Amino acid sequence: MRLNRKHTNFIIGSVCCSAGMLGVVSFVLVNNRDSVGLPTAMEGSMLSEEEVASEQMVKDIPSNETALALAASTQPSGDIWEVCGFSEFPSDIAEALEYVRDLTLTEDCIAALEDHVLSINPYKSHPWNWSTLSNGYEFHLIVLEDPLTYDRIFNDPIGDLNKVIDALSRPECRLETSRDTTNSIFYTRNSVESRPQIDRDDEQLKDSCYAEAFTNYASFFNACYQQRAGYVLHIHRDDFTRYRSQPELVDHIWQTYLEARWVEEKCETFDAILELNAQIYPEQFQLLVDSYEQRLSPEARRGEEQIRNMKPELGRVLDEDAIYSSLLSLGARLGDEVASLTSKGQNATRYSGIFGKVLKTTSWRELSRQDKEPSAERLWHTLNVVVALERDDIKFDWNWLVRHVCSPVSKPSIISEDSKTLSNCRSAINDFRTSGYVPPKLIEDRPLSAKAFRKSISKYLPYITTQDESMRRTQILDKIEQVAIELEIYD
Repeated sequence: MRLNRKHTNFIIGSVCCSAGMLGVVSFVLVNNRDSVGLPTAMEGSMLSEEEVASEQMVKDIPSNETALALAASTQPSGDIWEVCGFSEFPSDIAEALEYVRDLTLTEDCIAALEDHVLSINPYKSHPWNWSTLSNGYEFHLIVLEDPLTYDRIFNDPIGDLNKVIDALSRPECRLETSRDTTNSIFYTRNSVESRPQIDRDDEQLKDSCYAEAFTNYASFFNACYQQRAGYVLHIHRDDFTRYRSQPELVDHIWQTYLEARWVEEKCETFDAILELNAQIYPEQFQLLVDSYEQRLSPEARRGEEQIRNMKPELGRVLDEDAIYSSLLSLGARLGDEVASLTSKGQNATRYSGIFGKVLKTTSWRELSRQDKEPSAERLWHTLNVVVALERDDIKFDWNWLVRHVCSPVSKPSIISEDSKTLSNCRSAINDFRTSGYVPPKLIEDRPLSAKAFRKSISKYLPYITTQDESMRRTQILDKIEQVAIELEIYD
């Protein structure tokens, strides 16, 4: 029995409401096997233990035998993109949309793509609609013990769903106890005692409540019931013209499309019973939707109600997003690191603040921008982020960080008009060392009292600096210089 992909709609955009006015900046993409996923029409009580029937556990249903299950030994050699006929893909968007309408991936193409796609972290490489905070950069920066990949997502969705159903039947896993205190992990003072402490019971909940399974199944749910390969072409439709003189960027769009198309084909191999919906799992479905709505502000809740009233068919889309959000939020609150890095997980207040207090600062927002040349300002924000991560013993990728900070803007179209010369890492570091950079807004605010200065700088830093941390900044700057030289991006 193949996956019954009844839920073919998904929302692009956002819903916003303020001062009694509802602004709906959203539309629905309708997709089927003959479409490319572009816009064609406008088209969603807490559960007690006893209500969760054990017979609802998913049976171990084997997936269908398809080309996706070909053994590695049968995979063709050579470039995986050429195996898929990459050289024949058009560079014009109108031709591209027409081309994919009738595009069928061959068995050789599917087999060639398998190992490549399974190694991808969608939150890093496919950040669209994957609840990332900074275009997936946070997943590039922070090194996790067990990073999420499509291989992990597709490894055992049956087992993951079983564990989610089991965990939702237990109040301690739904965190319906006094142990789950709002904002308990956030701190501002520079003291060990003020840092979030994870006790033995919390660690046991992470294992006994299957935190990782919540993240795995949430990602499976999103990949198979909310995403479409055609969306890749939609979000990049203007880029086909914009990057006409940069064929390598158009090639990257097509490569991303093929990756998403492989995922779509893979999802077709799973049985429909794996979809957590109101028809098959009514109690768990309602529990997760209610949990999501309880986290909304009154204003946001009224906004969603207005959307449902105006366009009832959108209710299903809102419900699907609620399921995905609640699953990731619970995964984060129970201690899964991957979920804690997502925007949905940032709304959870149990564990994710260790990442969130850094990733929500002005320094991270500025650092995560890709339209900035190396500069003393960019280095200042980098030092803030590194010191904050080190204080919580969070491992991060030095090579990626230095490449991101020191590499020049790669897209000529986003270099500012007033940039007469392109900066490099050497000049930025020298400027920082000689100028003793301080954000202009802080300089404009001076003279400030010590208390006022700390308040002003708090928007950039999640902690109060000390003399030791100031010395550490000098060491970090030296480290950035050393790595840049090793990566040959210093000059």
